[in-house]
Amino acid sequence: MKIKAFYLSAVAAIVTGLVSCDNAELKYDDVTGPGRLFLNEAVGTAKSVSFVIPDDGSVYTVTPRISKPLGRDLKLTVYVDEKALDEYNKQNNTSYTLLPNTNYEFESSAVIPAGKVVSNPVTITLHPLTTEQNKTGFVHALPIAVKAEGEAMQVLEGADAFVLAATPVPYSNVVEITGNSYLQTRFAEDYKLSSWTFETLFNPSQIYTGNTTTWLASAIGYYEQGGTKIIQDGFMLRLGDSGGGTKNSLLNGMVSRSGKQISSIPLQSNIWHHIAIVCDEGDITLYVNGNVGYTAKSGYAATQFYALNGIRFGNESASGNLGSLRYRYCQVRFWSVARSVEELNNNRYAVPADTPGLLGYWKLNEYTEGKAMVPGSSVKCIEEDTPMTETETYLFKDATGKQPDALIHRASANTPYIFTPDKRIEVGYTWDGVLAQ
Repeated sequence: MKIKAFYLSAVAAIVTGLVSCDNAELKYDDVTGPGRLFLNEAVGTAKSVSFVIPDDGSVYTVTPRISKPLGRDLKLTVYVDEKALDEYNKQNNTSYTLLPNTNYEFESSAVIPAGKVVSNPVTITLHPLTTEQNKTGFVHALPIAVKAEGEAMQVLEGADAFVLAATPVPYSNVVEITGNSYLQTRFAEDYKLSSWTFETLFNPSQIYTGNTTTWLASAIGYYEQGGTKIIQDGFMLRLGDSGGGTKNSLLNGMVSRSGKQISSIPLQSNIWHHIAIVCDEGDITLYVNGNVGYTAKSGYAATQFYALNGIRFGNESASGNLGSLRYRYCQVRFWSVARSVEELNNNRYAVPADTPGLLGYWKLNEYTEGKAMVPGSSVKCIEEDTPMTETETYLFKDATGKQPDALIHRASANTPYIFTPDKRIEVGYTWDGVLAQ
């Protein structure tokens, strides 16, 4: 995997401009009372820098500084502050994980000479993330902080730590749904939720052009009509419409009985997208790569999801007739909370499995072979009395441990199942791992 070095140099140049020495002097040289210690790079609004570490590694520098010169040398310790990373994650809705000490080196001692306000820059040598670190999808961060040795030099709060965030090149094994197969994530119980979020990474091998409905995903839920419980769609995300009139590249469908909605953002074939539905107390937003595809109002106070059906991916209607069509998925998540767009964007490729509100998390990056009960014939909705039969299938674990395994339902044992290893799943990249034009 070859990563070019311009990622780091370009971003570092931007941040250097934001936190230049001139900027620091304008804001902090007029501090009254005792002097304060801080990192020059942490001045202003920039508290971090994100970059991809190239294959041959890279270096970054931080510069300890005081607001007023002293009449003596000031000895400093530069160190990794895990508490600063925890605070950064809380403030920025991120899930950065601590960069292991095998990935960096730096000199922990520094000195600000008498009569000066800055030390020599501290050079941090960064080693590239390993293949396994990239596959986790987590940003690995190094929170650098500074303190004075052996004396009570106060730090300037909020400017004493700076986060170096090593962005992974997200890779994963990927399931491909084709033929008459579909993927299904069932639930351990029914859920009635006024706020919830569904999200997945999605890559369609083609955008079908005929008057045929293909399904990205659907979830069967209840609604009440005249005192009778009716099982209908909690949400459905379609590409195209069998009745025509809807561009096949535009996601359309209904969420929580809101009426048919059509996204304004076209999807592209063979390119990775991040798709999310957020329902916040009845306010519905469809996001495509963090951009609003449409908004709508729920038809009910809460959406009730049906345990036996969970969420289905692929097939469902006519996509099984398109033999060459492949729908690719990974990082499927279902939440009992409305996630913010910042949380969605900052955690596309990984999220801690114990994150509050996370009900189900199917990474779909590994599977086991086993048996499962599936409908004896193709049905849109499984009910308590639906005839079921046992079949050989492929099972995918839920990372939270709260939900049953997801499974592949094949209409025939001859239906091919495709599981492709080591694919770059970064939004905006093609199936072949190239940035789309």
